[in-house]
Amino acid sequence: VVTEKSEVYSLGMVLLEVLTGRPPALQHPNGHIEYQFSHLNGDIPKLMAMVDPRGQWPPMLAEHVGRLALQCACEQ
Repeated sequence: VVTEKSEVYSLGMVLLEVLTGRPPALQHPNGHIEYQFSHLNGDIPKLMAMVDPRGQWPPMLAEHVGRLALQCACEQ
């Protein structure tokens, strides 16, 4: 079921993927799934350290997109 909340969360995850160049989750050969962004807990400096340099993001824009992404992907 698609809800407004699920759409907002999905947007946040897509923004995080675009900003970092990383998929939201990785499945290891042993079946373990590692969630790439679960450790961030709204921490902008941690997210900025993950920004993909290939994207050539201007720092201020990366921070704004990152803040929006984290707000969207927040569990609340």
